[in-house]
Amino acid sequence: MISKSKEFIPVLIDFSDGSSGWGRLLEIHPKGATLLTMCRLARGNVICMSFEIDGRKMEGVRAGVKACGKDADGYLSLKLTFLDNSQTADIRGRLLDMFNRS
Repeated sequence: MISKSKEFIPVLIDFSDGSSGWGRLLEIHPKGATLLTMCRLARGNVICMSFEIDGRKMEGVRAGVKACGKDADGYLSLKLTFLDNSQTADIRGRLLDMFNRS
């Protein structure tokens, strides 16, 4: 189950040094997501993100960068893996709720 929307999901990215950045989720599934951002990240980095799924806020979602590429406009497209099992279960439940209503 992958959610791809015509509208991207805005994301706040928190870094371990206290700084933050932003991006957009292009797709999300229970085990990970694809994030588009201008933040300098590389394979192996771990980030914390806040975003909404179906109008419900998710905060402090931990994810690892497993692959990255750059598009023609200079944005990084990152393949993320969610790292926390309870967060993964919560995301799965929210996605299922959303799909069951559609």
